[in-house]
Amino acid sequence: YMHNIDDKLAQLINLIKFSSATKSDEYNEQGFILYRMEDYEKAKQQFTKSLDENPLNVHAHINLAFVGIKQDNLNASIASFERALQILETDYSYSSELNQEQLLKTKLFVKMNLADLLFKIDQVPQSQAYYSFVSSNSNDEVESATALYNSARCMYHIGLYQEVEAVFRQMIHDRMISMLAIAVAVSYTH
Repeated sequence: YMHNIDDKLAQLINLIKFSSATKSDEYNEQGFILYRMEDYEKAKQQFTKSLDENPLNVHAHINLAFVGIKQDNLNASIASFERALQILETDYSYSSELNQEQLLKTKLFVKMNLADLLFKIDQVPQSQAYYSFVSSNSNDEVESATALYNSARCMYHIGLYQEVEAVFRQMIHDRMISMLAIAVAVSYTH
């Protein structure tokens, strides 16, 4: 009898969670539309409503981070990306909704954006750590080369010139020249 109650309670919790998640997703989608229309303040309001409904909505955190970038509020943007990353790395209910490949791609996306923002505000060692993670874990050659190149830029910025030379020598040895060229081009479009 008690087992049946536990099952019913679990079903009820899942229904409530699904209802809240659905409403959260609706607000997130509305915010995304407003973002695309360049109405960043209203988009921010919708993403915030989304997070009020479901604080674990990773996509709403990510979208809110992009609003912060558009509004030149890098600290708010970094905080939103960090919350998204924290959820991705600790909340198993979110992770169970994604396969491992999707989860990794989302983590890489968030870490690459965090690295870019941290570099802009001169938090170079932390930026370099995120770039290194992306370059080591990405299956996408362009993304990996871009992260490796940006990691080398961070090393250069903090005076690790021999390490930078070693990275470029390795990229040349691995015949990543075309990827290196793309990485340089990508870094200058940001």
